[in-house]
Amino acid sequence: MVFIFNILFAYSNSGALAAAIHWSIDEGSKIDIRAKYTFGTHELTTDNISGTITELKGQYSGDFAVPISSIKEGNPKLECHLQEALGLNYEKSDYPNKHICTDDHKIPSEGLNSISYPDIRFKIEDLRKAEDRFFVTGQWTIHGVSKTEKMEILFKEIDSELIKLNGKIKFNLKDYGVTVKKAFIISVNDEVEVSIDLNLRQRR
Repeated sequence: MVFIFNILFAYSNSGALAAAIHWSIDEGSKIDIRAKYTFGTHELTTDNISGTITELKGQYSGDFAVPISSIKEGNPKLECHLQEALGLNYEKSDYPNKHICTDDHKIPSEGLNSISYPDIRFKIEDLRKAEDRFFVTGQWTIHGVSKTEKMEILFKEIDSELIKLNGKIKFNLKDYGVTVKKAFIISVNDEVEVSIDLNLRQRR
């Protein structure tokens, strides 16, 4: 949802440094998504997260992206339906009037039913430190719709160049114009919970 996340710190000594300090996603990072539905909870995950945070004179900037095709649940049919909901432009696609996934659970690569929004993106707007956590404000872009959200991120310094970040945020899919098509009597809640676990490594 990624998504998803941002975080940097006053570890860089202070804003007095002229040289920018860059932090990028390291191995072991992941995002987990929980979505309740009629008979339980869908649990999805991705470790395909790209992005960099830059600190310069005490100011932080950064962008992150998660391809929707990388979000997995172990059920190819459900994963394809997720890509329909998140990735298609409803104004030109046959979805949500009908599913457009093929029999082998693929989205057409071209045409009106091809993916218009391949990524979930996050851009840092503000980051403030308080004891063992950061308060982050940023712009999420989901299904082509951008909204500013706030979240609280806990951090732990692993060594001088590696920091671990953990946080949670809830999204209402309707706020981003997302429609999850109902299957018979089975429906998915509009609210989803996203758990963010990032390892950020300093790059010089």
